[in-house]
Amino acid sequence: FMVDITKHLSNLNLKLQGKDQIITTINDHIKAFKCKLDLWEIQLQNENLTHFPTCMTYKTSYYEPIFYKTYSEQIICLKTEFGNRFQDLKYLENDFKLFTSSFSIDAVKVPAHIQMELIEIQNDSNIKRKFNEVGVPNFYNFLPVRYVETHRFTCKIKSMFSSTYLCEQLFSLMNSNKSSVRSRLTDIHLNSVLKVASSNNVSPEIEKLVEEKRCQISSKKNY
Repeated sequence: FMVDITKHLSNLNLKLQGKDQIITTINDHIKAFKCKLDLWEIQLQNENLTHFPTCMTYKTSYYEPIFYKTYSEQIICLKTEFGNRFQDLKYLENDFKLFTSSFSIDAVKVPAHIQMELIEIQNDSNIKRKFNEVGVPNFYNFLPVRYVETHRFTCKIKSMFSSTYLCEQLFSLMNSNKSSVRSRLTDIHLNSVLKVASSNNVSPEIEKLVEEKRCQISSKKNY
């Protein structure tokens, strides 16, 4: 049982450590795992080992006894622990829904200072088309600047530190650059290196830069 449940937890851990994940994605993974715990609890009470292959192998191949009641109680304890560890997320559930489902949420259920902007956004066909094209969170990069309160709200959601990925990446880059063969590396140079290395998902707008550049045409005539 421990082998199976540890594997399930390990899979969840890998999902939570993914790159470029925001807090709403993390919340979705956690909610999905809680639903899985509910399913496993019911299945174990019914002596169903569908999602516990190691237990199934021991039962069918080695004829080992399976302690269904004990395992079900452990699932309940795990559910309680998850509820305690991630209890703050349930208070943000409505904010997450506004962020991910702007066109389906009822304006009555959102903060008053965003209601007017939300109604305008929901009834703008161009904005809705862009939402369907790029999805969340990229959609908010195309939202007109006149929606000040909505932009302020999305910045709050995006800035929530949902994963340690960036922190671990930064320390890994720092360790790889501060080696014994680079003893003359100054703090200023290290800071510059880390800025460039940690911003590898920012791509330059080459076409825009070329369009803005004014070419100098030589006045010399060719004969």
